[in-house]
Amino acid sequence: AYGDWGSGKSTLLKMVEARFKDSPDILVLSFNGWLFEGYEDAKTALMGTILDEIAEKRTLTEKAKHSISKLIKRVNWMQAVGSTLRFGVKSGLAYAAGGLPALGLAAGNDATHLLHEVMGKAKDKAEKLSEEDLDKLIKEDAGQTLRRGIREFREDFADLLKETKITTLVVIVDDLDRCMPDTIIETLEAIKLFLFVPSTAFILGADERLVKYAVRKRFPELPGERAEVGRDYLEKLIQFPIRIPSLGRSEIETYINLLFVEKTHGKKSDEFKQACECATKADPNSLLDVRFNLGIAKEVFGTLTPELEEDLWVAQRIAPVLAAGLNGNPRQCKRFLSTLMMRLTMAKSRGIDLEQKVLAKLMLLE
Repeated sequence: AYGDWGSGKSTLLKMVEARFKDSPDILVLSFNGWLFEGYEDAKTALMGTILDEIAEKRTLTEKAKHSISKLIKRVNWMQAVGSTLRFGVKSGLAYAAGGLPALGLAAGNDATHLLHEVMGKAKDKAEKLSEEDLDKLIKEDAGQTLRRGIREFREDFADLLKETKITTLVVIVDDLDRCMPDTIIETLEAIKLFLFVPSTAFILGADERLVKYAVRKRFPELPGERAEVGRDYLEKLIQFPIRIPSLGRSEIETYINLLFVEKTHGKKSDEFKQACECATKADPNSLLDVRFNLGIAKEVFGTLTPELEEDLWVAQRIAPVLAAGLNGNPRQCKRFLSTLMMRLTMAKSRGIDLEQKVLAKLMLLE
């Protein structure tokens, strides 16, 4: 799902998650790479989170428990191999000084014996090779080991899904565009290399422009127009792009009116549910019409509280300016209303009675 910040991507993704939450054969998981940035490698953070969520949300057989344990060891091992690829000879020197514990790993398990082999060969040849050749040797051996690990991880992961009777695993990745460029690319690479197996689907929420920028930063040496590099990369990875449009004038007014109903009666109230139902079940041919406003509210609720009637009256007048001035961005509209309410409350606490419609007009100018 492509859209600007505040356009409603996260809300749309939560609606998808809620839609399949109670399905026995479909498991929906959420991952926010922004939360892990700076603490963990993006690839291993994504894979580890998915394995933890499967273990938490599914009743596991002994075979499944063994598979998850094996996969988690592989994730830890890949993290160490990734470190070896990044730091090369520095990792070799650390290993020579303190063995696997110096790389943050415990020796003697299936997940580390291949890495032990790679670093062991480098240690044996350390005295015969220059630092540059040793660095090249370490990275070549680690790369071969990682490619083999990718294939084995994918096979084991596919077996785990079958064993846990998950017909479709849906992973929702949100706030990808808030991450640093390297984190964005690592997350996309993890999806493509490790996790994109049969019975899986990934739903991403991001600002397309920022993802394209990350791709151009990651592959600056690719030929052709730089603008096309990011586009081609995304077209290869994303099968069904959905672009969330900006809200129009009538949609902004409907949205603001619903927010005012929520403020007056509460999100769980019958009145708010009625208002939402009225807005969503309106004539589909009337896309340019306001779905819920002061007149419709009087028809649905009968008598309105003075506070709500004033709110809906104000919404009707500020909606056209908000739609144009805030580019139809729902988050910014919500911030505008929150600020309006906060200022009214602050004035009231100091014994000042402000007129809401006047303050709203001043804020529009502001």
